[in-house]
Formats: sequence, C-alpha cells, structure tokens
Amino acid sequence: MSTQALAIYQKHGAAIELVVLDFTMPGMTGLEVLRELLKIDPGVQVILSSGHVLDNDADQLLAAGARAFLAKPYRPEELVAKIRQVLDDRECLLDEFCVDAGYSLGEQACLPATK
Repeated sequence: MSTQALAIYQKHGAAIELVVLDFTMPGMTGLEVLRELLKIDPGVQVILSSGHVLDNDADQLLAAGARAFLAKPYRPEELVAKIRQVLDDRECLLDEFCVDAGYSLGEQACLPATK
C-alpha cells in the first residue's frame, strides 16, 4: 500500500494538495513514506496520524517534515479542521513569500507587482 501511494504521488503529485498518512502501514512506516514524499516534493503537505505515537514521537514526525499530527481516534470534524489548518498555513507561507519577493497576490500564484 505505501509503495502504491508513493507511485500515485510521483505520477499525480502536482494535483494533490495534501496527504494524510497513518504512522503504521504495510510495507513502510508513515515516517519512511513521509521521507520519500519529501524527496519527490519538498513542499508536500502531510498530516501524519496514529493511535500509537507518544508526544516525543509526534515531535519527531513534525521535525522530519510533517505539517501536522493528528492522534487517533479523531472525529471527522477534527480531521477537517486539521486539513484546513495545514492548507491555511501553506497559504500564509505563500503570501509571505510573495510579499517578501515583491509580488502581489493572485488567485493561483504570485503575480509580478504592477506599478
């Protein structure tokens, strides 16, 4: 399953805005998949989830490049809120980059500032 997920991301990553990974998967751990995804796309947005991870482990996952951690069990609205948080944070980073680089904000990407 984990190798299939990597193959799908390799092929369709440009169309995928966010990945939710379980820490325990067949074939590879969520951390291993995260590292491989980051090799494919250093900007990949990943939420890791598990019911068997301690706080220190969650910190390690975030340090490795996950954008968020969600402990199981969780309610659907908690997942939606976490997804919204990660996507909003990504937008803030893009906005900050655009402004710092002297660009104005467009709907799809940074646009050269008009004078």
